[in-house]
Amino acid sequence: MVNDMHKILLLLTMIFLSVLNSNAVAPKDGDSIEDSLLKVRWDSLNTIKARLTNERNTLISFNKTIKGKLSELSNAKVEAQEGLASLNKDSVAILLLQDSLTDLRKQLDTYTLYIKYAERCAIKYANNKLYYPYDSSVETALDVLSRVKNNPYPQLLDILQSYHSYYSDFVATLDRVQHDKGARAVSAKTSIRSDMMAKIRNDFAKDYFSAVSHTSYCLSPYYKTSNRIHYMDVLVREVYNAIAKYKAGQRDLIFSDYIEFGRLFSIDR
Repeated sequence: MVNDMHKILLLLTMIFLSVLNSNAVAPKDGDSIEDSLLKVRWDSLNTIKARLTNERNTLISFNKTIKGKLSELSNAKVEAQEGLASLNKDSVAILLLQDSLTDLRKQLDTYTLYIKYAERCAIKYANNKLYYPYDSSVETALDVLSRVKNNPYPQLLDILQSYHSYYSDFVATLDRVQHDKGARAVSAKTSIRSDMMAKIRNDFAKDYFSAVSHTSYCLSPYYKTSNRIHYMDVLVREVYNAIAKYKAGQRDLIFSDYIEFGRLFSIDR
């Protein structure tokens, strides 16, 4: 709209100047007073013409300036539109990233629940080994339990690590006592008087009680506690009961029964 007004002003100026040039007559020397007045008017018109020409040039220069500004504004508009389009793309990308982050958090929560469930299963599996004789599955349970990062029962790991040595020492003790020739001789000699037999059995029973009570498990901090190896506690109790019956003359002592009892359960679980 500004551009159109400038064009109209320039057109009117040019028409006005052309009219002045066509009607004006240059005065000559020796003219009359009227001619002198005409000369003055001529000079005045020339002055107006010069001023209008300057204004015309100013308008032309202003018009060029306006065009330059309009061009800059047009370029700025294009850049703003491109920036807005880029911003919209970035906004979409940010929203997509936020959605991805939300999905990842949900997956992380799900994996965390899986891990906690797996850790509980590992702890239960490891604890279950304390109810059976030692075998290769204890080592598997020990390996699985060692991978649990948040194990609320650290003593369970120590018990499983010691189970092999506890069990081996106890079985070896029973095996050694089983081959005690004196005990077999007492069982075989039925002609010994009952009071003598009772004393001999009592002496052997003391030795057996001492041997069992000094096994590594019975001396461990876990024996008869809440952190015990349940199978070992049962085995020790049964052996003590057998020794007591032997002392009372109710039966012969055959420790191999308890050694084999453990081996019967030594299967992979």
